[in-house]
Amino acid sequence: MAIEAVNSTEVAESVRGAAGVGPRDLPVNLQRVTDHLGLKVYYNQFEDPRISGMLITDAARVPMGVAPGARGTVFLKAGEYTPRSRFTLAHEVGHFCLGHGNGGVVTDFFRGRTDGNADPKETEANEFAAELLMPRVMFTELWTSGLPLEELTVIFGVSLEAAIVRARTLNLRELAY
Repeated sequence: MAIEAVNSTEVAESVRGAAGVGPRDLPVNLQRVTDHLGLKVYYNQFEDPRISGMLITDAARVPMGVAPGARGTVFLKAGEYTPRSRFTLAHEVGHFCLGHGNGGVVTDFFRGRTDGNADPKETEANEFAAELLMPRVMFTELWTSGLPLEELTVIFGVSLEAAIVRARTLNLRELAY
């Protein structure tokens, strides 16, 4: 994937634009993004309940009976809360776009908040996902307009926790809720 960008948030902006998804197209249509990238998405019950997502870039490693995507295959935990699933998908797309899947498989375990000692690739994938789902310009504009936090989560299709973390990352004043 030839995207000229310096960091994970710039890569997310480039991917969104290349897929024809503008910063005001909210919530972001992840199907459009994954189709553009040649990724197929499946929902699965993993043997390990801690697994929330998996990216497979080596078609030979895709389970039998599953049609792999042209450039990669993403598996998401079936039955998860939709905003959580959307963030996991955006996170796996981040691994793909940032070149983290070059070994063939990236497996993500849901750990909740991290203590700051997370794997740098996981941090990058989270930053990518946040920018893809909650574009900085639109998020800042809507956050500072005073919209209720619950309304922002609906507009962006994210969880309350994701919206709060995004606001903190962007150094926005925390709203009272």
